[in-house]
Amino acid sequence: MADATASPLTDPDPIEEALRGYYSANGFSLVGIDLFCLGTIRASKALALMLTMVGGATHPESGRSPFSRVFIAYPKTAMTGDAAAKLLASIAVQVESNNTKLPVGVEPTQWVSFEPVDLRAEVLVELADGLPENSALIILRAADFRVEDLAAVDLASAAVPEDVWAPQVHNLARMLLDVSKRRSLPIILEAGRDLPSNETLRKLLQSLDGVGLMGIEAQPADAYIARNIARWDGLLAEGRIGEVLDEIEGATEWPLRAREVYRLQVLYRAGLYGQTIEAIENVTYLAELDAPLKLRLARIASDCGALVLAGRLLNLALPGLATVEELLTAALVADEIDD
Repeated sequence: MADATASPLTDPDPIEEALRGYYSANGFSLVGIDLFCLGTIRASKALALMLTMVGGATHPESGRSPFSRVFIAYPKTAMTGDAAAKLLASIAVQVESNNTKLPVGVEPTQWVSFEPVDLRAEVLVELADGLPENSALIILRAADFRVEDLAAVDLASAAVPEDVWAPQVHNLARMLLDVSKRRSLPIILEAGRDLPSNETLRKLLQSLDGVGLMGIEAQPADAYIARNIARWDGLLAEGRIGEVLDEIEGATEWPLRAREVYRLQVLYRAGLYGQTIEAIENVTYLAELDAPLKLRLARIASDCGALVLAGRLLNLALPGLATVEELLTAALVADEIDD
């Protein structure tokens, strides 16, 4: 299947453009997996568009959707209270307004079922294997799920978050692909993350026969780091830290404070732990940083043995953490502080 990308800076509606472009190029397959990396977007809009595409795959005889039910699985932590019911009502209106050709006598709220599940990938496989015939499955925030036997990677050793979640999504797709082929069950994985900028990770997500990839490009800073981290590590190994720091300083398209945090991370990756801690302690704007950047500094401080500083940074970061990668890393830092 083909790879399609869209830029949030140039497309008036990148999500709709990307989805329609992908299905226009590839059609809708009744077997296999479509993997969408659409970033952190409003679930109702993305879901309505996906369901419109699923419903638009008509049966040659009836002229209506071949799917009697569409099941939407999501992490239990993603929606609480009556949020799922409100989301269902919202997408039902949008699906109906798009003239989706549902089976005769089926209302949108009957056609779609929400399934909250825990974060084990194995649970999704069991769910997929037990769905009724003529079903389709959409999995939201697929990057949150974890394959139990896959080694964990924390944010300190990872250059950017995609180093953590992309291998997990690849293995989830591998596990679900067998079910899809055996059950003739179309599956959509909505990663809840931007398209990986690292070409190796992007090729990994495309490496399975029967998995198509489409997504929105990552933000400039993370994309730039992902493309250059291997080269930078090579320069650091040769002791050429000044060249790396100069290159980061020259990336003026990034916010100034983000550049300063990445400079601190370079000091850490170069093994200059004393200088790293001194530089972090001299930062005067910690409270103003985004939560993921605070967490990154907390993890580095913990690795460098500055546990009191790590605890202070972790407390600042916690209220703004959202992804599984961030929360798992926060738990690791907390454990190290307790020890």
